[in-house]
Amino acid sequence: MEIIQAKDLPDNIKDVDDSILDKAIICEESSRPYRLIKQELDFYREHNIPLPRRHYEVRFFDRLDVLPPMELFLRKCDKC
Repeated sequence: MEIIQAKDLPDNIKDVDDSILDKAIICEESSRPYRLIKQELDFYREHNIPLPRRHYEVRFFDRLDVLPPMELFLRKCDKC
């Protein structure tokens, strides 16, 4: 399997062919490899979104950072 750096990915999704599915991409931030699946590539093409340059877990935790902190409320149980 061929390995490519995320910085070497094309900026425009129209410049990406299906051979990207057979390659592992190295994350810019965590240096972890990740791969794309056909459905994901089709989604990016349909919505004209550039390919992600970071591992999916890095992107996931970035989304969690945007959420407000969880807040716990002390309450009496309805059955008590």
